[in-house]
Amino acid sequence: MVKDEDPVKGLQREVYEETGLKIKVFQPVTTWFGRFNTLPILSIDYLCTCSSDLVTLSQEHSDFRWLNIDSLRTDHKIYFSSKMGFKLSDYELAWKTYVMNKRR
Repeated sequence: MVKDEDPVKGLQREVYEETGLKIKVFQPVTTWFGRFNTLPILSIDYLCTCSSDLVTLSQEHSDFRWLNIDSLRTDHKIYFSSKMGFKLSDYELAWKTYVMNKRR
C-alpha cells in the first residue's frame, strides 16, 4: 500500500504486481470488517474484469485457481474456510452485479 494512493489505482497496481493481470475496476460490491492479529481491517471488495487469463504469480504466492460461480456454489466449504475474508454471498452479489452490467 502506498500512502495517499487512490484505492482503485492501488488495487490495479497490487493485482498487476502479484499476478501480472491488468484489471478494469467497475465498482465496489461489498465491504467487511475484521481483525488480523490485533489490527482492525476494512476491506472494500470491487467488481473487476481482466482481458487475459495468463497469470504470472509473484514470489508472494505459490498457487492460484480460476473458479466460476457454479464451482464456488458447489464447493464453497472448501474455498471459504477462513472466518475472515470473502463469503459466498460476496461472490453471489458480485456475479449478480456483473451480469446486470453486461446487459446494459
